[in-house]
Amino acid sequence: MKHYIGFTRTVTGWANITTAAGTRYNVRGDLFIAVTGADKRAQAGYIGITAEQLRELKADRWTRRLNTEGAQAI
Repeated sequence: MKHYIGFTRTVTGWANITTAAGTRYNVRGDLFIAVTGADKRAQAGYIGITAEQLRELKADRWTRRLNTEGAQAI
């Protein structure tokens, strides 16, 4: 079963991913490309990944969950 995630690349080369449940993570760019197979030039989009790939992204020691509760739009 595929899980579809949205992603955007940051200025520093990392990837911010958003799951279907709305949870956001900041993931190393090289890990994101290696696990998902996304093109290294892609800046934003949606990609289908397996549950195992999602676990691998979340298990990396540098991956951080982004707290978006209480965030205000500018």
